[in-house]
Amino acid sequence: MSDYSRGSESDDANSARISEPYHSDRPRIDDTGSYDHHYKTNVEEAIKASIDTKYEGTFAHAESMNAAPNPGLEVEGYGPIPLPLVPSSARALIGVCEQAPFGQGERTVVDKEVRDTWQVNAEKVRFTNPCWGDFIQKSIENVCATLGVVVDDTEFKYELHKLLIYEGGSHFLPHVDSEKQIGMFATMVVIMPSLFEGGAVHLTNGNGNKVIDVGGPLSAFQTTVLAWYTDIMHEIKPITSGYRLALSYNLIRSSSGSLPALLAPTRDASTAMLTEALSHWLEGIARGESIPKKFAWLLQHKYSRMNMRASALKGPDMHLVRRLRPIAKELGLELGLAIVSTKVMNGYPSEEDHYDPSEMWMEGDNRMKFLVDLEGRVVCDAPRFSRGLAGEMMPDGWRKRMFDSKLSLREYEGYTGNEAGTVFHWYRRTALVIWPKGTEP
Repeated sequence: MSDYSRGSESDDANSARISEPYHSDRPRIDDTGSYDHHYKTNVEEAIKASIDTKYEGTFAHAESMNAAPNPGLEVEGYGPIPLPLVPSSARALIGVCEQAPFGQGERTVVDKEVRDTWQVNAEKVRFTNPCWGDFIQKSIENVCATLGVVVDDTEFKYELHKLLIYEGGSHFLPHVDSEKQIGMFATMVVIMPSLFEGGAVHLTNGNGNKVIDVGGPLSAFQTTVLAWYTDIMHEIKPITSGYRLALSYNLIRSSSGSLPALLAPTRDASTAMLTEALSHWLEGIARGESIPKKFAWLLQHKYSRMNMRASALKGPDMHLVRRLRPIAKELGLELGLAIVSTKVMNGYPSEEDHYDPSEMWMEGDNRMKFLVDLEGRVVCDAPRFSRGLAGEMMPDGWRKRMFDSKLSLREYEGYTGNEAGTVFHWYRRTALVIWPKGTEP
């Protein structure tokens, strides 16, 4: 079920709330009159260099094949499905399908304006070709390589979620796939040979956009594997002609999967830079300087509360923790994950108007709460910030990155007819928190 949700968030007395102006990332001045921001700058630059070093991966995968095996696909109530799928077979198959729903808050909704697709539940689908499982396993290996997922120290499994049929006009508005169970990190879609046009997939994350369009004459003869991380915003554009047959799989890390490997610190320049920056910061704390007692780094991907642990991290976030853990152990630092939320507000002429977060004004409600260690165990409800959240949060421009997702928790206040009202949005992300061992986070 996809997360097409809108909701509201109540004030939490246990969460750290900081009322501060939007420009409060300016350097602070300590009691001696000298700037203390260089500690934060040094750590921030070192983390950036560490992420950029040796990480190879992206947020989406696409691969078309001319020689993929025929899965021997059968559907309960229909029987064997001939491939490539022809229009008469597609229409008959739709006769045993149901309209695909989507998630809206805690409800499951069918609304063809949002999602217009046919589906068959996984328990009604069977594969008679014994080679199909090997093909899926190999496809998952290719997906993991593209996404930058480390497979040497984590157990993976996959499960068929749905069989999907798209006909002319079928589409799905921008949405984010929900994590259907603990450990789910990506969605993989296998498009079977079927002639169609349109249906391009538009994917968006904080680092860029991708458009994947596999419609056209070759779609009748190719099998295409698409995949993306679960937190990636994506839209399925309308099918303009023909029928598309697809299998949707959930890719899952085993709940017993290990933490990112605790590798010995390497001798490359970025590791030395990170070690030096963190050591310099710890020395400043030991001298009693008026400097932050913890730092928090806004992660690139978004995580549900049930997947806040190191073994569920994705792409560059996993890469960062793998490089940082041995340094933290060597220097006596703790690492954890926490929820960061930002509240903004504005008025709108009507509910239908498009909103742009950059045009909203910050009410001054930034929070961090629910700090857990790398294994997901709760450390505290609300970390304390001696310099305010803005003084200890990284990287520079983190507030703008809070708005990367077009989906937010939302609450309206004061709408009456077509008159203007106030709308509140909470944007939630996950941060990696670093603090000295033996101190209160």
